[in-house]
Amino acid sequence: MKKIPHTHIKVDYTDELWQKVTEAARPSKATNPIGDISIRVGERYVLGKPESSGSEYLAEIIGGMLQAVPDIVSNKRAVIELNNGPAYLVFDPVDSPDQIGIAYRAPRESALNPKERLSIEEAVRANKRQTVNEILGTGTEYLRRFKQRNENLQSAANYRGIEEDLEHAIRIYRQESNTNY
Repeated sequence: MKKIPHTHIKVDYTDELWQKVTEAARPSKATNPIGDISIRVGERYVLGKPESSGSEYLAEIIGGMLQAVPDIVSNKRAVIELNNGPAYLVFDPVDSPDQIGIAYRAPRESALNPKERLSIEEAVRANKRQTVNEILGTGTEYLRRFKQRNENLQSAANYRGIEEDLEHAIRIYRQESNTNY
């Protein structure tokens, strides 16, 4: 039996990112900076490349992934529209209940309908449970690092939104999978 690849999400918490956060004029800008993030499934990069990450609004992509968790665990398609594009991050159900398909930068038509995808836009199959755990861990780490950096940012709408999305995603994940995150 072929091993299902694991998903790895990496946010680059660099000095440049923290400078953007510190110098932002409004808390909403400080909690949703454009930052570097990569999503790798096994050895294949869905977002970013081995030598560079993709640049996205961090609260938007992390919040979007957290909001997608209920659909992922319910075997439904989740499409996250990203404003630094426009581009789409898509989580597709596949023919195996323990797997999920992940695709990025698909045109809108193919994000909504996999039959419209070009052959170069195929979703990468990943371990579904591990992918959800990686999304939850990414959200937790984002909140922890921002709180550690500046406690005043906790009142910002983006921060509170991710906090609520994380709590909801964990609650749904626990219900659907009978597990403790």
